Amino acid sequence: MNQPTHKEKPCERCNEIFTYKVCYIGVGEDHHEAKNQIHAYYCDKCKVAIEKEHKQAEIKQRQKEKLDRWHKICPPLYRDSDVKRFPPAWKTISQWKPNPKGLLLHSRTGTGKTRMVFAMLRPLFMAGTKIIAFGPADFRTGYSGALQNSMEAASYWVDNVVRADVVFFDDFEKLKFTDTTQEGLFAVVEKRIANLKPLIITTNLTDKGLSGKMDSEYGEPLIRRILEFCTPVGC
Repeated sequence: MNQPTHKEKPCERCNEIFTYKVCYIGVGEDHHEAKNQIHAYYCDKCKVAIEKEHKQAEIKQRQKEKLDRWHKICPPLYRDSDVKRFPPAWKTISQWKPNPKGLLLHSRTGTGKTRMVFAMLRPLFMAGTKIIAFGPADFRTGYSGALQNSMEAASYWVDNVVRADVVFFDDFEKLKFTDTTQEGLFAVVEKRIANLKPLIITTNLTDKGLSGKMDSEYGEPLIRRILEFCTPVGC
C-alpha cells in the first residue's frame, strides 16, 4: 500500500509556500500522484476564500434565477415603482403578509392599485412565496385552454392555482365572465377559501357592480365569499 507523503509549493492564488499531502497510486511506470486540485494548488487560507466565493456565486445565481422568474410574473411597467409616490393606502398594503385573509383593493382607475400590489408581492416572492398573477384575460385563457383538453386537465389546472401561496387577480371586473370562466373562477375561489389560501384582488367597481357582471348563480355567492375573506382597502 502506498504511503502518503508531503510536499511544499507556492499557492497559485497568494504565492505563499504551503505544505500539502500527496498519495501515490499505481506501480511501476503507472506510479503517479493522486491529488485533489483545490488541495494541491491552494493554501488553507485561500481554500477557505475560494469556497466562500463559490457559495456567494451560487447564491447570486439563485437570486438571478429567482428574479428572472419574478419578471415572468410582473410586467415590465410595474417592476420599478417609487413607493414614495404611492397613496396612503400603501401603508396598509405594504404590511400585508400571507394569511387566510386577502386584500380587495378598490378605487377609480389610475390610483396605482396594480403597482402597489406588485411592489408588495416582490419581496414575498423573493423570500420563497409561490405567487400566481392573472391579468384580465389570463384566467379565462388558462382555464378554457385546460378545459378544451379534458375535464381532468381543467381540474389539474384549478388545483395548481389553489396550491399557490398567493393568487392575484388584477382588474377583476375586466374578466370576461362567460359561463366557463365563472365556473372555473368559482371553483378556484371556493377551494382557496377552504384551504385558507388568500386572494389579492384589484377592481374599479363596488361589490354590487362586480356582482352585476356575473350570472346570479355565481355572482352573489362569489362576491360574498370574496368580501368575507378579503379585507377591503380603498385606494
